[in-house]
Amino acid sequence: MKQSLLWKLQKENHHTSFLFGTMHVKSQAAFQRIEQVKRILEDVDVFAAEYHLDEVQSHAANEHLFIPEGGKISDILSKKKFERIRNQLIKSFSIDLQLFDRFLPMVLVNFIGEAILSQEYNLPLDVYLWKYAKSLDKKLKGMETFESQRKILHNISLSDQIKMLKDLARNTGKYRKNIFRMSMWYEEEQIQKLYKNGKQSLGKYKHILLKNRNKKIAARFDQISESRSLFCAVGAGHLAGNYGILVLLKNNNWKLEAI
Repeated sequence: MKQSLLWKLQKENHHTSFLFGTMHVKSQAAFQRIEQVKRILEDVDVFAAEYHLDEVQSHAANEHLFIPEGGKISDILSKKKFERIRNQLIKSFSIDLQLFDRFLPMVLVNFIGEAILSQEYNLPLDVYLWKYAKSLDKKLKGMETFESQRKILHNISLSDQIKMLKDLARNTGKYRKNIFRMSMWYEEEQIQKLYKNGKQSLGKYKHILLKNRNKKIAARFDQISESRSLFCAVGAGHLAGNYGILVLLKNNNWKLEAI
């Protein structure tokens, strides 16, 4: 399969549609295709992100990002361990764990990954595209429901999320190097490498975070494009692989063309 972030898809009795792999970051590397993407967006009926981003606004204070029942990371870790991790994160990333005490550890890990890269733009790529499509008065949809995304996040055990945070604090240099490597692969449009990296990092959760979600997204793509032309923007790690969205669509009689 060709290595490309942007694909044109065609199928009998469906509207010509597009699939684009994104990164939730604000760096220049993520925006290299932006003008081309904006031109394509002008000519489609529907723009879809992984979930309907406006739904987030209806959830007070982003409570889905917090540890349930008022829990805190400092309640789970010993005081000594908490301070050790806190000091390491301040030293390596200028991020204070105390400010994220209520957050799910996985949310913090992802936030650090985003913060490592340069931030030439005010918004992450996926949010930027959503707002641009909205300014064009496009029909906006989510490939998944916000509730399904919330459930997935909370289905990852708290103990495993704490382990992710501990591993990051022990290996800050390795984590930083991996983020830069992923950014480079994204800039080079190496979707197979992005998929393999994501699959490896997700471990036992790769089925619920990749395989199962990809099936839902591919089915939704087919459904929406039956009646309207679609531009679908999802994380680049979802495109490649044996159970990636591209293979699933190809197996459902879609003709794929790398742009």
